[in-house]
Amino acid sequence: KEMQGRGRFQAGSIREIGDVDEPAPGELLDAAADLEAGVLFTMSHGAGAPRRGWSSVEAQRAGQGAMSFGREGHLAGSEIAGKPFAAGGVWFMFACFGAGTPDRSKFHHWLEQLSSVGQFRGRTEAVLKSLPKGVSQERPFIAALPQAALASPRGPLAFIGHLDLAWTYSFLEIADGKQQSRTDKFYNILKSLHRGDRVGVSLHELVRFYTDKNQEL
Repeated sequence: KEMQGRGRFQAGSIREIGDVDEPAPGELLDAAADLEAGVLFTMSHGAGAPRRGWSSVEAQRAGQGAMSFGREGHLAGSEIAGKPFAAGGVWFMFACFGAGTPDRSKFHHWLEQLSSVGQFRGRTEAVLKSLPKGVSQERPFIAALPQAALASPRGPLAFIGHLDLAWTYSFLEIADGKQQSRTDKFYNILKSLHRGDRVGVSLHELVRFYTDKNQEL
């Protein structure tokens, strides 16, 4: 909104939805039903394996990557199937497994290492249960939620999301021992989409950021 006020973000309107502390799926469903040819950006946890693990492959494919609303439950693909949801627009979903699950997670090795030396805050067991290990019987899959959205006659034209875990390091960096916000890459994607660029062109901002970080390393 600050950029819009400065004339640097040419959006017709910007609307923030949902209670920050206790968001509800219904609020998102109502807002997405009214949105046409716009950009929807959501940020949440993505559903991973329950405490006892997935009961079946089918259950995992139906549930993993669903939007988590905390005590309000999850928003799964079955709940938006065939319904109006960001019609003719673009949905950018920031959440673990939001777009799907790969055949082998890029983070499995690092989580195991961090856990072994006590440098991971939280329960690594719960996270590791959701991660594929690259064994032959595990296959990558696209999450049910974006499939349902894109299949809807009144759904979005495109979906952007994570095919693995999503981290706060995507928009927060540690410099000189302090956290610094680095949201420019996401802002530039939204700016490009509102300008009318194709999604592939808009995503070049992430490719550029990835290239810059590799060069730094």
